[in-house]
Amino acid sequence: MINIGRSTLNGEVTAPSSKSHAIRYAIISGLSTVRSEIRGITFNEDIDDALSLLRASGSKIEFNEGILTVEPSSSLNFRSVTLNGSATVLRISIALAASYPGSKVIMLGKALRNRPVNDLIYSLNNSGATIINEGDSIIVKSPVKDYNFEIRADISSQFLTALIFLSIATERGISIRMKGNMVSRTYFDTTREIMENLGSKINDENSFIFMEPKRVEKISADIPGDFALSSYFPSIVAKNGGIAMIKNLQYKGTGDSRVVDIFRGVGIHSKIEGDKWIVDGPADLKSIEIDMNDVPDLVPPLISVLSSSPGTSKIRGINHLEYKESNRVAEMIKILTKAGINSSYDGSSISIKGASYNSFNYVCPGDHRMAMLALGLQASSGGKIENESCLCKSYPGFIDDFKKLGGIVNYT
Repeated sequence: MINIGRSTLNGEVTAPSSKSHAIRYAIISGLSTVRSEIRGITFNEDIDDALSLLRASGSKIEFNEGILTVEPSSSLNFRSVTLNGSATVLRISIALAASYPGSKVIMLGKALRNRPVNDLIYSLNNSGATIINEGDSIIVKSPVKDYNFEIRADISSQFLTALIFLSIATERGISIRMKGNMVSRTYFDTTREIMENLGSKINDENSFIFMEPKRVEKISADIPGDFALSSYFPSIVAKNGGIAMIKNLQYKGTGDSRVVDIFRGVGIHSKIEGDKWIVDGPADLKSIEIDMNDVPDLVPPLISVLSSSPGTSKIRGINHLEYKESNRVAEMIKILTKAGINSSYDGSSISIKGASYNSFNYVCPGDHRMAMLALGLQASSGGKIENESCLCKSYPGFIDDFKKLGGIVNYT
């Protein structure tokens, strides 16, 4: 358990690596033809799942001081693998298992057993695979026969990413007909950017995606920093004052780097200098209405800010947050309620009426981003967090970086 005190943040920290980029590059390196090197990876539990998949597939890996070196087996065919917490790795693993002949078993840690995968399995089975979800494991008995897929895109864009990896593994062109509007598009765009950089062609037209794969050769990549994970510190500076500098970030104005512009839109003072995001506060915050369908990982840090903004703010397009490590919509409302902030959810949008906080205690339900949100509020009010070890999923150094910036933390 940790005890958080009211904190004014000042100083400089290095952003953790982008989990989305690191996982995708790590897994695709297992399909390369020669030794690959991926630099700048911050180790976490989700990365460990990606490394487990590589080992299970026969790749030889070394991970030292943020550099991942992979001697690939030129295949991601495995007999069995155990995954603990990464839904991204799980979904890609299911599609990869359906790429090769032979029976395979994916054993699931407790945190993965309720993550949505059945629509992906249904799509693969409709294309000739035989896959059974047994709750604590997924059995893949035979591969796909048809490479024209139809799948829901309104639950997770990771279903689409998984099929893109199948195309690379089988070296077969695929078509995907999407049902429903794509959610979390920014993370599909990350997949597309990586694959296109490696020579594949992806065409996204209306409700269809067409993929022409290119066999992966040597990978040499530098992983950028993660704006979403880094943005909790600016959210605290905006409310409590101080100046924080976060380095190792590549601002593009797209994807999760949009948080810089979103925060400016609610009155936060910041600037980009090279690879540094510099934020000073306190900010003259204001309420907004905004759609966050494409960037769901930015919703918790934005809520941290809007909970102090005068008036009522509304965030639309967040219903798919119900299917994350926890039901994040319910958890965010729970945290706000504990802090004394009025909020409501209408099935697709959350409304928040900004106010001053109460001190509160929070038990993390195994969801790293909810622990960060709770701490983001408690840095203004005080309080305790139990089960803070959930932060190891994506950002094991979060508490240390908070303390490095002047955050007050006591262990009990």
